[in-house]
Amino acid sequence: MKKTLCVWICAMMVLCMMPFAVSAAPSVRMTIAEVGAVPGKEITIPVAFSEVENMTAVDAHLEFDAAKLEFVKGTAVGCVAEMGMASATEPQSATGEVWLSAMDLNGVSGSGEGFLLTFKVKDTASGEAFVRFKSDYTHMLLIGADMTEAAVETVDGVVKFAGEAVVPSTTTATDAPTSTEGTLVAVDEQGAPITRQDGATVTVAAAETVVDLQGAVVTDQNGKELRLPSVAVMVDQLTAEPEEEVTVQVSLSAVADLSSLEIGLTYNKKALEFIKGEGVGFVGDRLRVLETEQGLLLQAEHAARMSGSGAVANLTFRVTDRARAMSYRLGLDPSPRLLIDTTLLAVQPFAGEIRVLSDGANAGAESAPWLWIAVGGAAVVIVGVAVALMLRRKSGGTTPKNKRVTDVSGDE
Repeated sequence: MKKTLCVWICAMMVLCMMPFAVSAAPSVRMTIAEVGAVPGKEITIPVAFSEVENMTAVDAHLEFDAAKLEFVKGTAVGCVAEMGMASATEPQSATGEVWLSAMDLNGVSGSGEGFLLTFKVKDTASGEAFVRFKSDYTHMLLIGADMTEAAVETVDGVVKFAGEAVVPSTTTATDAPTSTEGTLVAVDEQGAPITRQDGATVTVAAAETVVDLQGAVVTDQNGKELRLPSVAVMVDQLTAEPEEEVTVQVSLSAVADLSSLEIGLTYNKKALEFIKGEGVGFVGDRLRVLETEQGLLLQAEHAARMSGSGAVANLTFRVTDRARAMSYRLGLDPSPRLLIDTTLLAVQPFAGEIRVLSDGANAGAESAPWLWIAVGGAAVVIVGVAVALMLRRKSGGTTPKNKRVTDVSGDE
């Protein structure tokens, strides 16, 4: 009751000050990704948003399987990172929970990944672990200066474990026996370990069960589950200045007899402008680069098969003058699809980023329409929303009005 009263008082005060028409409440979907993991290793799970315009506040409450996962940190990315106040934290009063919150009266727009949650997988973990939106909490997302509450739809995630972790071997992934468990150092065609720009060695699962396009497990001639090393799909990590053009490479670790690939790439379209894309390396001119609503789609297929490693695409972006001095994630979403005929290879994605070193000339331009808002009114809204969120937290939320989507594992 107190929470509702605070929110409505703030909304009415803002409406009295600003002659805005109230439109129908928009609908926004928040999605927790499904990811694979190896016990003993850290994983990163994205929380993504569907297209949203002028988002001013977010408040969501997640829960995870604390018996198998340990929360490490949360980071705001994408359009959420542009908000002045954003956090993803585990409350001291509870384990197995994460609070997501962000607020900025200027409003932000965009889609794709908004938070990245890092977990440590416990050594004893097996099977699957849930990461989901708390069912007894009303997840809130506010739109516009009048703080219109959007209709929130949630999609839960799941973590699937793939064998025990071991000390990485220097055995090449392509020569690994199919019965091997654990992890391998990803290598190129010459057998050299692959490292990223930060010097970290890329590792992949040594043996993953593979499935066909219908999701059925592929078996060998003896009826045993076919296990193949997973393939690392990597996007560059670069630095740039506003209005500078940069070329980002998308690369694969060693893979043989590939018949087709499909890789989706998401990015912040306000900060980054796509210029051109071309296929390189063993994929070459077989690659098509398509622009989508979320970003880019890379596709290639060839009847004679494709084998090799290294860069498969050069993607040129221009950093716009609206970019801020921060890191912009180049996400791999949805998960890349690599096929040998109808066999779908297991993939371990490594997202990239472009770190902008300084603010662009028009980094604050999108805030201009709101400069006429009175300082007193802004302060009232900030205090009111903060009080409302605090009351929600203390009360544990209310019975949810949100539409809920069950994940593929069947967890509620």
